[in-house]
Amino acid sequence: MNDDIRAAARKFYADNAAQHLDCDRDLLIDRCSDHLAQQFEITEDSALVIAAAALKQINPSIIVVGKPGCGKTTNAKRIRDALGLERIIDEPRCYSRFPKIPAFNVLVLTTDEDVPAIFPGMKSITYVAAMDAVAAYEARRCANELPAHTESDAT
Repeated sequence: MNDDIRAAARKFYADNAAQHLDCDRDLLIDRCSDHLAQQFEITEDSALVIAAAALKQINPSIIVVGKPGCGKTTNAKRIRDALGLERIIDEPRCYSRFPKIPAFNVLVLTTDEDVPAIFPGMKSITYVAAMDAVAAYEARRCANELPAHTESDAT
């Protein structure tokens, strides 16, 4: 049952968070906990704890912009892990295929410097900044023996 509730919380954020990107995280947690309490008939306190924990596992999607051949695709999994994301969209050249990139947990790799303008509200960084994040993450992981992220592969 708890797995079902956690899955419902993540689905709630996936379905609703994009329209609330600018809203206070506490407000988003409250809305999710209300939803969970009604759907699963659990106490408001339990729903609040589950909703808050689920939101901690969600990171805003990030666009990485770099020149062709710089290593974005080669290092995609390393970048995804360092940024705490789950999915990878590599070079969304056909933007009609990705009319709405999810607001959370997606790494978008592109050579097109105009992509960040197409998806306003999403953070974008350069490939160099992404690799700096990878170096810092891998150094921490080696020092602390953090587990490697093992979610889905590039799409």
